Amino acid sequence: MSESSSTLTSVAAAEFFILAGNRKRYSQLAQLFDQWLELRADQFAPDYSRFRISNLDYAIAPNCVCVDVINGGEDFVYRYWGGNYADISTMEMAGKSIGNLQPESLSNAATRSYREVLELKDARISIIELLDVYDLQANTITLRLPYSTNQQDVDVIFSSFVVNEHSKGDVAKAARHTLGVDPKFGSF
Repeated sequence: MSESSSTLTSVAAAEFFILAGNRKRYSQLAQLFDQWLELRADQFAPDYSRFRISNLDYAIAPNCVCVDVINGGEDFVYRYWGGNYADISTMEMAGKSIGNLQPESLSNAATRSYREVLELKDARISIIELLDVYDLQANTITLRLPYSTNQQDVDVIFSSFVVNEHSKGDVAKAARHTLGVDPKFGSF
C-alpha cells in the first residue's frame, strides 16, 4: 500500500472571505464564519456555550467537526464528528483523539492546522492537499473557528469543510485505496 502524505496551506478566514468569489464559492463556510463573527462581538473568540449546532443550516452540520483542546494543544479529542465525515471515512471519531484519524498524514496535517488556530487565536481557512495517494491529487477547504470559555485560551475548535468539486472523485479513490472504503459524499 502506498504511503500518503498531506500538505497544509492556511490563511486568515477574514482575508479569505474578503474576496467575493470565495464568499460565493464557499457560501456555507462564509455563513458559518459570519455567525462566528456575530457571536464573537469584541472578544478574540466567542464562548462555545453560546454556540448552537442546531442553529446551523441543515446542509452545514454534516460537514462539521468539533474538537476539545487537551493540555494546551498536546492533543485534540473530537466532541462532534459530522455525518459526512463518517460517510467518507466510515469511522466514528467522537470521543477519540485526533491521533486515531487515518491516514496518519491527514491526522498530522489536521493537528498542525488546529495548533495554528491555537497559536494565532484566530479563525483560519486550511487547505489540506492530499498528495501521492496512488498518484491522485485532491484537497479540502476547511474553516476552523476558535472558541474560549475564559477569554484567554482556545479550548474548543469548531470546523466545517468542503471538498472541491473537481476533487471528489480523487478523494473517493484515495479513501478506497488507503482505507478500503467506498465513501458517500452526502450534501457537500
